[in-house]
Amino acid sequence: MSGFMIVGHRGAAGYEPENTLHSFRRAIEIGVDWIEMDVRRSADGHLVVIHDDTVDRTTGGHGKVSEMTLDELKKLDAGRGQKIPTLQEAIDFTKGQARLIIEIKQEGTEADVVDAIERNDIINAAMVASFFTRSIRRVKEISPRMMTAAIFSRLPIDFKALALDTGADSIFLRKDIVSQAIIEEAHKNGFTVNVWNEDNPEEIRKYAAMGPDMMSSNYPDRLKQAIQSAPAM
Repeated sequence: MSGFMIVGHRGAAGYEPENTLHSFRRAIEIGVDWIEMDVRRSADGHLVVIHDDTVDRTTGGHGKVSEMTLDELKKLDAGRGQKIPTLQEAIDFTKGQARLIIEIKQEGTEADVVDAIERNDIINAAMVASFFTRSIRRVKEISPRMMTAAIFSRLPIDFKALALDTGADSIFLRKDIVSQAIIEEAHKNGFTVNVWNEDNPEEIRKYAAMGPDMMSSNYPDRLKQAIQSAPAM
C-alpha cells in the first residue's frame, strides 16, 4: 500500500514500557513513520511524556503528575529501569529518525508544546493531537502551520463543523467506530485519517482495506508486516 504510514503507539508499547526512550528506540528500529507520545506538565512546569494523569499505572509511585516536580517524577521507575522522559529528551532522542505525534493530555500546555516543536525545528516532522478540540484550535491560533489532529472515540462526527471550528488537518478514529464510509467522508472534507489501535494482523488488513492514511499499533512491526502483505489498493 503505497504512501501508507505506520504509527508506533507510545513508541512500541507492546514490547517496551510505554512512553519511554526504550520504547521509542524499539519503534525506530522497527522503522515506523511516526511515534505517538503523550504529554503533560509537572508541578514545576516541565513537559513530561506520560499518558495518565497519575503515575500509578505506569510506575511504582503514586500521585498526580501535575502535583509532582520533575525531580520527583525522575525518581520513579517507568518500567525496566526506565525514567519518565521530558518532551525535550524525547525530541532529542527521536529527531531525524521518526516524526512525532504529540498528544496533549492536559489543557493549557498548548503554547509550551508548540514552542518545543518550533524551537527544535521539527515543525515539518511533528503533529499535535488531542481529544480536546479547544486544544487543537489553540494550537492553530498560535501556529497556523502546525499539523494537528482531532481524536475521536465515538460517533457522530460533523466533519465540516470540525474543520471550521479547529482547522485540524487529520482525524484519529478509534478502530471500533471506523467504517469505509466515515473514512471517505473525512477525506472529502480534507482530513487525513489515522485508525487506532490495532495489533491483530488480520484486523489490521481489514481496516487498511477501508482506506485510512495511517494506523497505530502497540506492535508496529506486526502493523508493518500486515500492510506489506496486504493486496495493493
